[in-house]
Amino acid sequence: MDQARILIAIEVQTPSFPALDLGVLLAESLRWPVDILCIGHPTSEKTFVAHLDRNTNDLSAAGLMGNLIWGREPFVEAVLGQARPQVDILLIFSDTHRPRWRRWAHSGRFRQLQAAWPGPLLRVRRVNWPWRHLLVCSGGLDYTVPLERFMLDLGLILGAHLTVLHVVEPITLNYPLAQDVQRHQLRLLETHTPQARHFEALLDRAAQLGVPCELKVRYGPVVREIRSEIRNGEYDLIGMGSPLSARSLRRLFRPEVTTLVNAGVEEPLLIMRQAVDPPGDYSRAEVT
Repeated sequence: MDQARILIAIEVQTPSFPALDLGVLLAESLRWPVDILCIGHPTSEKTFVAHLDRNTNDLSAAGLMGNLIWGREPFVEAVLGQARPQVDILLIFSDTHRPRWRRWAHSGRFRQLQAAWPGPLLRVRRVNWPWRHLLVCSGGLDYTVPLERFMLDLGLILGAHLTVLHVVEPITLNYPLAQDVQRHQLRLLETHTPQARHFEALLDRAAQLGVPCELKVRYGPVVREIRSEIRNGEYDLIGMGSPLSARSLRRLFRPEVTTLVNAGVEEPLLIMRQAVDPPGDYSRAEVT
């Protein structure tokens, strides 16, 4: 995992700052420098100032404190207004103070950032640390490769166990690939499918790195099965890939799996949507 930067975006007027608290803990483990974006009017309110000072002092002591930036609302515009958002910047933010109904109604903030931010995106609602059990939800397609590499590297650095979840949807079309999957429901890796080859490469890479890794396969509607696995699995971090594009009209008319999962789970959710490396080539993944 090459060294990158972390951008923690916090709203000055909110009563709690889980993104800041978790972001600092993660930065200290990854040894990544941190920039903090405070959105709202500068304030001398004691709770906020004390919280910010404590975390910036911890980062400075670790040699990881970067820039302290002030931005104006609205939130998404302030985040995206940062100079040249890049694929090597991990954006961490929280929506814990926003009403739950807003997440289900339109998830506007999350969807906008998910579509427009080019790098990894970590949504935090509660601080659970250390991370010992990571879940990556994968369709076995090329766009999930960068996410899987990132999660493998996290597992190696943090000494965490990685579970890879693949959900097979009910088959509604009669074609050879679907029939092959149906016949081998309990033995996905025995199928001659691109997904089987994808997961074999992923498990092999995990074994090379020494990261404990297992593949779980569930059957049914994707969103329901992902939520069920999260609810029963006691995971510390959920990772999901997303093909969502800021320039695609699809995002305006069709709910996206990642968005629907985000609305219903409280665990930290890591999103990576842009494939920045050659698809499917695990031999290029390096850990530093």
